[in-house]
Amino acid sequence: MFPNEIWLFGNFWKEVLQRGAESDFMKPIVVGNFKTDTAVKSNDFKKENRVLLCAQKNLSEPYIEWIRYMRDIIMRNHPNWKLIVKLHPLESEVQKYESEANNFVEVLPISASLNEELKRAKIQVSIYSTTFFDALGMQVQNFSLNDSGYAEDYASEMVSLAVAEPLRKMDDVIAKFES
Repeated sequence: MFPNEIWLFGNFWKEVLQRGAESDFMKPIVVGNFKTDTAVKSNDFKKENRVLLCAQKNLSEPYIEWIRYMRDIIMRNHPNWKLIVKLHPLESEVQKYESEANNFVEVLPISASLNEELKRAKIQVSIYSTTFFDALGMQVQNFSLNDSGYAEDYASEMVSLAVAEPLRKMDDVIAKFES
């Protein structure tokens, strides 16, 4: 029930475990790093003008607010881009997200492959998510919404570790990416 060791991909999770009681009984072993591991990196990705929003369950309010904002920005300033919404597998308010879809916003089915979407996206946005680490190995620029009122400590930590760039709710993430 309690392992003697746990294998982790990256130092971030090792440090998280060592700060908690979980590390008292197990030895964390880092077996790779998303930033440098050549087995993860590839130049075969066909990147498209896609912003991938990876939502967390039961946080529809801040995410939908940002979707509406970015949909207007894309329509006005970046019509060759698309916002792709990847919901958490346990999201219970799927219909709220689906009602936001249009020609510039696509809400993926819950079963959609995160890896396939990361292969295509140039940008990934979330408040907090392990998808930040998945994106690093797929040549995706991460942005963490750090003024949403939710999980700001995690969002700030992602920024301080250079896993994600800071993003405010009213920033144009595409303009920020392009600059």
